[in-house]
Amino acid sequence: MGQYLYTVTEAAELLKLHPKTLRKKIRSGELQSTRVGKQYRITQSQLEEYCGASLDSTNAVSQFIRREALVSTVFDIHAISPEDSSRITNYLLATQKNSRDEDTKSKLRIDCIYYQEIGNLKILLNGDSETIRHAMKLVETLMSS
Repeated sequence: MGQYLYTVTEAAELLKLHPKTLRKKIRSGELQSTRVGKQYRITQSQLEEYCGASLDSTNAVSQFIRREALVSTVFDIHAISPEDSSRITNYLLATQKNSRDEDTKSKLRIDCIYYQEIGNLKILLNGDSETIRHAMKLVETLMSS
């Protein structure tokens, strides 16, 4: 298995530096890195060489990688007017925005597709189980009103 490639933000957090400072050190050649597309990646050995100390690989990598379970669900709402479709979509998107502001760990992705010719709204929800549960309750409440 290959080495974990740290992003500049992850490496900066490990080294207790600001990401801009770390980018300057990379550009000046003070810290070796690998270019992936338009971004820099730093291996653990490059970080250890730079700071002159050994990093505990299990703790360093596990700090950024955590196990999570995501849930996906699809609502298929038939015979809905464009106005009701727009209202439900707007409420859901507002919920999505608020969930990101309040808790960055709570991820919610919402995709809404309205088929006007048949009056059908398809809502795709993806996120952690608690967030999806709240979003599903919101859809049910909006449907009953």
